[in-house]
Amino acid sequence: MLGDCKPSEVKAFTADYLEKALEPCDWLALWSTDVFDVVVEVQDLDLNDLKACVKLVLPLQWETRSCEITEEAFNSLLEATQHKVFLIELQVVYNESGDLDQTAITLEHLR
Repeated sequence: MLGDCKPSEVKAFTADYLEKALEPCDWLALWSTDVFDVVVEVQDLDLNDLKACVKLVLPLQWETRSCEITEEAFNSLLEATQHKVFLIELQVVYNESGDLDQTAITLEHLR
């Protein structure tokens, strides 16, 4: 992915690669952390910071690990982060059309 780019060029090269390969918006993803998994809709990308602007998909679909999190808590967390989450925390929700296959592969490359 990075080829022979210089260390000082990695961030710009990565952002350029992601811009060409990722769908920019309107796709579902599983936002996965050490504490929870929740389905979100990607609304925009901030490739310079390697983040996506997301919103919760309702009805809420989530799973937690060793704690209880409410919809209100998810909303508070998203507000605190300005609805931006790291791209490496997102996994594309399967779509039979195959339209998001490249996006899924690209996120795997990023991870």
